[in-house]
Amino acid sequence: MSQLPHALSLLAASAHYLGNIPNPPPASPGPGGGAIATLLAWTKWIALAACAGSAVAAGGMIAVGSVSHRADLAARGKAGLLWAVGGAIVVAIGIPLVNHAFSLG
Repeated sequence: MSQLPHALSLLAASAHYLGNIPNPPPASPGPGGGAIATLLAWTKWIALAACAGSAVAAGGMIAVGSVSHRADLAARGKAGLLWAVGGAIVVAIGIPLVNHAFSLG
């Protein structure tokens, strides 16, 4: 029990020093910054294309499963459609969300 006040005072002192750590904004690493932005743009485009392709395939699974009375195929298509839409949302807001998180504080 006697160590608790010591631990609290140590925590308070470390919080004081951690509060003074500078938080610089992200900066381009130099001449390769444009290439990194291009790589991120291509990756985002490929990921969105994969989500769109998955959504189309899921729609086909729903249609074929419903017409052929294969409820399991239609159910997998519905789940796949939800995952495709969820993935597209994550891809679309991923970079702005990270940028917003780093601009806080």
